[in-house]
Amino acid sequence: MGRVWLMASCAVVFTACDPPEMISERGDFRLSVDDLDLRGDYLADTYWEAPYLVLTGTRICPQLACDACPDAATCDDAGVHASGPVTADGGCFVAAAPGEVVWTVDATCGAPGQPPDRVTMRVVDPAEVEARAAPWLDGMVMRHAVRDNPIVTTFGADWLESLPRELKLVAGQQLEVGVNLFERGTRHVVARQSEPAEVTWTTTRGRPPITYPSEHLAIVTFEGTEAEATFNFAGHSWPLARITGVAADTVTSLELAGAYLVLEDSDAPLIGRTSVPFGARAVARDAGDDLVFGLPVTWSVAGGDIAYIPELTQPEQIVLADDCVAPEEREGPRELVLRGSLGDMSASLEFSWAGTREVTPLNFVPVDSDWQPPATCLAAEGCGCRSTEPGAPALLLLGLLGLGRRRRSAARSGMRERTDCNGEPSGPTPPPASAERPTPSARSGMFKRSGHGAAPAGPASGLRERGLASAGCSDMFKKAWRKGHARSGMLAGTCLVMLAGCGVPPALQVAEALPLGDLPLRDGGPAVEQGGHSVGLGSRALWGFRVTTDVGSPSQDVTAAAVTDDLDARDGLHPFAIPAAVDPEFLPYAAGEARYGLAYDDGACLASYDCPRVSLWPGPMVHDHARQRVLIFYRKVIQFEDNADNQHVGSSIAVWRDDLAGRPVRPAVAEGSAEPTLLFGADELPVAAALSVGDHLYAFTCGGRRGACNLMRAPLAHALERGAWRHYTGAGWSASARRASAVFAGAGAMSVHWSDHAGAFVAVYADRDEPVVVLRTAPQLEGPWSEAAELYRPPALQGAPPIQDALLHPELAQAGGAVDYLTYYEGPAWSELDPGGALKLVEIHWE
Repeated sequence: MGRVWLMASCAVVFTACDPPEMISERGDFRLSVDDLDLRGDYLADTYWEAPYLVLTGTRICPQLACDACPDAATCDDAGVHASGPVTADGGCFVAAAPGEVVWTVDATCGAPGQPPDRVTMRVVDPAEVEARAAPWLDGMVMRHAVRDNPIVTTFGADWLESLPRELKLVAGQQLEVGVNLFERGTRHVVARQSEPAEVTWTTTRGRPPITYPSEHLAIVTFEGTEAEATFNFAGHSWPLARITGVAADTVTSLELAGAYLVLEDSDAPLIGRTSVPFGARAVARDAGDDLVFGLPVTWSVAGGDIAYIPELTQPEQIVLADDCVAPEEREGPRELVLRGSLGDMSASLEFSWAGTREVTPLNFVPVDSDWQPPATCLAAEGCGCRSTEPGAPALLLLGLLGLGRRRRSAARSGMRERTDCNGEPSGPTPPPASAERPTPSARSGMFKRSGHGAAPAGPASGLRERGLASAGCSDMFKKAWRKGHARSGMLAGTCLVMLAGCGVPPALQVAEALPLGDLPLRDGGPAVEQGGHSVGLGSRALWGFRVTTDVGSPSQDVTAAAVTDDLDARDGLHPFAIPAAVDPEFLPYAAGEARYGLAYDDGACLASYDCPRVSLWPGPMVHDHARQRVLIFYRKVIQFEDNADNQHVGSSIAVWRDDLAGRPVRPAVAEGSAEPTLLFGADELPVAAALSVGDHLYAFTCGGRRGACNLMRAPLAHALERGAWRHYTGAGWSASARRASAVFAGAGAMSVHWSDHAGAFVAVYADRDEPVVVLRTAPQLEGPWSEAAELYRPPALQGAPPIQDALLHPELAQAGGAVDYLTYYEGPAWSELDPGGALKLVEIHWE
């Protein structure tokens, strides 16, 4: 598996894993050259081949490897020599001017009795170079299909060697492809120094696109946007592309291009080679026959079995893997009908091949292992139904009856394999009514309602006046939650199906949602896996994350913080920087926590690399202005290889100065206990959302299988005192957590803030059952909360990747809250190569 990961990582980031090499004409020696920027792919580390072109000004520091050495003892002493337009610079050479450079080595590194071997390199003037961008799969297919001994064969529609200079991109879709330098009029790649390069954009019409500083062509457009891209390096600039943003419905035709991967197979007849399905791409055109890119194509099969590789699959492209048939059954004639669909349009490709048991670079399951079909097997065309289809409510109700039975033994804080940043599943269920609202303060960025009508007069009067409230439903929820009823999820679902909702619609409705692409957090920053809570601190914002972790590496970092001065998200958000004081770890470990796994089971787990570890998962953050500090809620977890085995130890609050000097502190808040830094124990739900209102700190604790959320509060000045916290009971506040009454069903990660535009509190979270973001509103934190309504549904992607940690960021709001900014974490539905995903940014315009 390590080999596959290495190759895939090279393909995804478009960089060579090994230093590029120049191979001598006879093969006596090789010169490897570090510090050159050359793009490779899944099948080759680099595209650099003879005649080995380099850009003028490139510094070459060759490392010799002798392949025809008569005396191994003398090979390392052989000298490397260069003649031509180069100047010596220590042990290196600088390509000073265009022309041919000949490299030779001492005779001690050569075949006996043969004339000296050599390798020729050509220096190219920047004026003879052009920059080209290509979808990575197209570039790879075309590169390996035109070689003398091709390892890829193509059929169907045409693949693209490079993107056209004038191209159309579907608005809201992120296009990101690699850029190479080529000699004009040839296929030869030109190497350049590994120094910063950048694609810059000039907008000529419409709203400026969302772009981030990058060496890749990366852009999110809007309808009507026209922008020109330029590739810049070392004082030189090359035009790259002119992009126009268009609507998806401008596409009028769809074709598919297919590719086979040619493999060595000793069992294959005649030539000992066979071919297996490698990939496909959708070729979309508009009424003017122009290519349109960024189409979110849905892939399925109309016959046969095949899997896809999520990490290497982009909206229009899919990489295939023959993993859906047991290895011992793969031999013999095979057929596959692959279908790509976009709305009412679809196109098909028919693959035919002689199956092989040989493990290919695209297989994940070795022949001698226990085979199980992966979750990435493409569905047969027409499978599945949605809850909005006819008959779905009855099916949902039957499913909920079974759900109650399955969940009898579920723990209150049970976890799923994919969890939100608190490790909890989420889901909207109708809320019970509650009581009065605290008065928001201007200091905390909240305002009294004005211009939107008066707030409801009583706890549930607004619901009853509209004829949408159900006292029976509310009472049923309260009894189920208070008694820990085994079928609480079933009862909640029954209410959702049989009633039109147990609350009023939210006070906010979406007028427009504009995707702004992925936040640039993984490019040189933390490998964000979950999270994304933020807090405004004057002219900047602090963000907290969980990062990609390997339980088998006890010393690996678990948390990360990032700070940005960019509070205007209209053009995206960047740059993010990790404060030096918390690099690499955001939340500090107490004595013994970091090495917990080494002592577990007397260290027996070390041999299998599956020792558990202590993880500190950051959650909501609140700025305590009066005390000039940031309160950081976090959860302590014993994390196992299987998330279902994770153990919730408790949760608490860390403290950091609001000027972000020094490091956060996890103060001792329970002196004399086994967990002196924890405010709340293992039997209490973790905090999903928090905010300050006046002089109080409010926190929503959510958990259980239906995501029941309770509300608690404490004076800000006494937030670190366990005895200061009070729990909302439905009628008042109590020191006893057992008397808490759920205010609504939410998720383990939420945002709750006051919206002056809505004149209400707004709660946002990811739905637990569908890849959709939902919201609720209430005139006061105690409620009554509205029914859950769809806020944003991401564009359909292959495999319906789960979304989680959906949050609004009030410090980014524009126009008095009429425009908000949403982030959510989107991860692959299944990942053997990379557990990470991306943090998506969306601009929300409210009615």
